[in-house]
Amino acid sequence: MRSSPPTTTRRVQRSPLRRAAFAVASLAVVLLSCGRELTAPQNSAPRPASGIRFNTIFQPVSTSGAFAQVVTFDKVHIVLHHTDGTIALDTTIVFPVDSSQVSISLFVKLAATAPASGEPMTLDLGYVNAQGLGVFSGTASLTAVPSAGGAVSSTPVTVNVAYTGPGATAKRIVISPRQLSVNTGSPFAYTAVGVDANGTVVPNTPIEWVSLDPTRANISQSTAGVGNALNQRGTARIVATGITGIADTVVLTVLPVASSLNVVSGSGQSGTVGTPTPYTLPQPLIVQVLAADGLGVAGTPVTFGVAGGGGSVSPTSASSDVNGMAQTTWTLGTTVGTQSATATAAGLSGSPATFTATGLSQVATKLLISGGPAAGSNVGAASTIPLTIAVQDASGNPVAGFTGSVSVTLSGGPSGATLGGTTTVAAVNGVASF
Repeated sequence: MRSSPPTTTRRVQRSPLRRAAFAVASLAVVLLSCGRELTAPQNSAPRPASGIRFNTIFQPVSTSGAFAQVVTFDKVHIVLHHTDGTIALDTTIVFPVDSSQVSISLFVKLAATAPASGEPMTLDLGYVNAQGLGVFSGTASLTAVPSAGGAVSSTPVTVNVAYTGPGATAKRIVISPRQLSVNTGSPFAYTAVGVDANGTVVPNTPIEWVSLDPTRANISQSTAGVGNALNQRGTARIVATGITGIADTVVLTVLPVASSLNVVSGSGQSGTVGTPTPYTLPQPLIVQVLAADGLGVAGTPVTFGVAGGGGSVSPTSASSDVNGMAQTTWTLGTTVGTQSATATAAGLSGSPATFTATGLSQVATKLLISGGPAAGSNVGAASTIPLTIAVQDASGNPVAGFTGSVSVTLSGGPSGATLGGTTTVAAVNGVASF
């Protein structure tokens, strides 16, 4: 028996899947039929007549050799029937699993009434595994032609052999889980079963696995649904195929692994601090989570916070979007000068990422005096009078960041009046007290 795997092409859910014969065997069996020489006396002994040959063609299955690992046979059962159904030959030959061909010679006796044109016969082939189970079978019709010299027929009879072993009744393959996502470089695992027309699981259905997108995911064992996601993000089609050609396909999503955190925008802004309403910077603070391929990664948690200068951020945490972006808004504190905020993503290079902003003092444009001499004060009497002067902007808001000097003098009033005490003081939080 010689194996020669030609190829053919099938489609599984619109995707091409290369397939080939599980085995194509030319069973080198010379069936030397025995019959009477037509010109010999009636009591002459039978003599070898023409032989017959046949080729077994197995149904198309995978070229990967996966099924050869799980569907094996070590014997071939050969039965030849006369036209009346009686058995002309019934024998089993040994076919070692590690052999690619077996040559044998068998003898079959033709019916006494076989004409010169030959006797029609039916051939049944059964391939049996080590457990005694038939795994392939086929039937063909042939003719044994008696002739002198024992010449072998030059044209072999083709016997189409189909799988009849465990799982042969399965009508569909069903893969689980239907949806699966893994990170690049990570292993994955699927299971699959064969089911019959009623949806009942058919045990021990032989199944082969293959990835139709090997740049994103590969199958490490063709007889099991296990493999590894590679370092290219995207989707990979995973196919499970039964030995009879039924198949199922699922889509594996390969997700990139976040590796770095980078500032996109929002740093370097400035704003006036200390007003009654806190100042919120107009541009949000934006960071991007990137994978090793330089593209964004979705779903990574990022935490935002104020690092210096007071103020607040909102929200304090966010997950990166489909482009790897996460953002927050920053309200400045009251500190004049440099203020800072951070974005943190655990385990990523560049984390924490830092943003800076400059707090600007308000512009002082006028003074508000509180206190001073009360109406009706005695002329010529010395008195101590508290006095406060608040620095304000053009809108009357206190300029809390003003720390300059404020001086007071007398202007007008009774002749000879004088101002004692300290007349120049430094403002504290925009207020000078005398």
